Amino acid sequence: MGLHKGDTVIEPSADVAPSAQVASSARVWHLAQVREDALIGEETIVGRGAYIGEGVVVGPRCKIQNYALVYEPASLAEGVFVGPAAVFTNDHCPRAINADGTLKSASDWEAVGVTVERGADIGASAVCVAPVRIGAWASLYKERIDLNLAQMMLKDFVSNPDDNEITVSLIMSQCAVYFGVTIEQMGSSERSHTVVEARQIAMYLCRELTDLSLPKIGQAFGRDHTTVMHANKKISKLMKEKRETFNHVSELTNRIKQKAREA
Repeated sequence: MGLHKGDTVIEPSADVAPSAQVASSARVWHLAQVREDALIGEETIVGRGAYIGEGVVVGPRCKIQNYALVYEPASLAEGVFVGPAAVFTNDHCPRAINADGTLKSASDWEAVGVTVERGADIGASAVCVAPVRIGAWASLYKERIDLNLAQMMLKDFVSNPDDNEITVSLIMSQCAVYFGVTIEQMGSSERSHTVVEARQIAMYLCRELTDLSLPKIGQAFGRDHTTVMHANKKISKLMKEKRETFNHVSELTNRIKQKAREA
C-alpha cells in the first residue's frame, strides 16, 4: 500500500523530497522521484520511474507517464500529458568537464526551462530542448522539439527579430506605472503587498521577454539570482491559481510589447 496524505497516494518506493508540495489528490507511483520545492497539482499523476526536478511546477490534472524526465526549471500548466520516456532538457550545451579539464559544476552553467501550456500533449520519447515554450493544446509526437520547431509551429507567439528590443528598464517602468509604484520602490527593500507584487511580476516578465541571465536580472533589482528564481516560480504558480495574476501578466505583456514596437 502507498503512503496516504489526505487523498494523496505516494507509493513506498517513490522518493519525494520533504520540501516538495504534492496536492491532496495527486498520485506518485513506484520509483518516481520528486525533487526539492517541486509543486505537483491536484489530480496529477506521476508515473513509475518519472523524475520531477527541483522547483519544477506541474499544474493540476497532468499525467506524467512512466520514466519521463522533467528537469528544472520546467513549468507545466493544467492538463498537460507527458508521454513515456519523454525528456525536458535544461542545458544549452551539456558537458561533463570544462575546457580546462575540471569537472563541470552547477556554478558553471545556468539552467533553462521548458514551458508547456494548458492541455498540450507531448508524445512518448519526445525530447524538448530548452529553452522552448509549447503552446496550449499542441500535440507533438516523435519529434525532437527545439526552438526552430517551436518557432515554426508557434510563429504568431514568437517575437519578430526585427522588433525593437525589450529591456529591463522598459519592463520595470511599465510595471511601476501599472501598479502605481516607483522604479525606486521596486529596487528597494520595501515589502508592501503592492510593491512586492510589482517587483515579482517584473522579474517574471524579464525572464519571459528578455534573454538576460538570472544574475543580470537580479542586479537590475538590487537582488541576487535566487530572488529572481523565487519570483519566477511564485508568479508561474499564481498565474495557474489566480485569474487576477494571469490578467496582470497578460495586460503587462501586451503593454510592454506595444511600447517596444513604438520605440
